[in-house]
Amino acid sequence: MPSNIGPTQYRYEQLSKATGHFSNDYILGQGGFGQVFKGALHGEILAIKKLQYFEEQTREELVHEIAVISNVRHCNLVKLLGYCIEGANALLVLEYCLNKSLRFHLHGGGKEILDWPTRRKIAIGSAKGLEYLHEHSSPKIIHRDIKPDNILLDINFEPKVRYIF
Repeated sequence: MPSNIGPTQYRYEQLSKATGHFSNDYILGQGGFGQVFKGALHGEILAIKKLQYFEEQTREELVHEIAVISNVRHCNLVKLLGYCIEGANALLVLEYCLNKSLRFHLHGGGKEILDWPTRRKIAIGSAKGLEYLHEHSSPKIIHRDIKPDNILLDINFEPKVRYIF
């Protein structure tokens, strides 16, 4: 494995410890590609995604995808901060969004109803993130799974489109 393909490379043991050894108490969500856990490293709260390995995806393909994604930067996209590939374990270290997903707020999970200016800000920011992926990133990335679960909200309710795996 290359020593550095972009973002910070972590050891599995570090990420396991950061998530309470992948305790159910730390689960933020689960999707088709694996579970996401809340973790803390170096005093910073992060989201750590434990990927399910698929037989058709080789280690080299995963390394290539991480290298490509590490070059994609936009204020309305979730940032890839690091990764870990050790044996059958593949993990991504991502920016943590304190206010969860848009779905959480639209479907009754949030304590406050989103006002119209906030909804507008979320719609415009999400569109800008998608425009960057579709039109300006190199290579161009087509999202193909845009939904309220994949729009995360930071502390200021700025939208961050989740497009990684």
